[in-house]
Amino acid sequence: MGDKTVYLTFDDGPSAFTNRLLDVLKSADVKATFFMLSPRMNEFKQAVKRAEKEGHALGLHGVTHNNRLFYQTPTSPLKEMQEARDTLQDITGYKTALVRTPYGSKPSLTPSQIRNLEKDGFVYWDWTIDCLVC
Repeated sequence: MGDKTVYLTFDDGPSAFTNRLLDVLKSADVKATFFMLSPRMNEFKQAVKRAEKEGHALGLHGVTHNNRLFYQTPTSPLKEMQEARDTLQDITGYKTALVRTPYGSKPSLTPSQIRNLEKDGFVYWDWTIDCLVC
């Protein structure tokens, strides 16, 4: 049987628990991807800087995490990701194109919203298993 790969991803942060999580990942020599919200990045700047310094992948999760606001117009996801990208770059100097939309892209992310994100160079990465239902 072939080797299997697991990609650990964390959404909606950072939070007051991110440094403890980073400690666990470091002790196990494991890397993860963090999809972060702009206001939370501003609130927990040190955790963002630490995740970047320790070699974790940094992605964007938007600003509002509000389904109605995030998916409201053809350009609203783009604007949220641009703001989150700017926040991350201001904090770390790192610019990313990796995004995960709130609640996953289906069924809310429309073809025009996808085109707008891709036109600006963003790449969206969905989740396939939610551990709350495992």
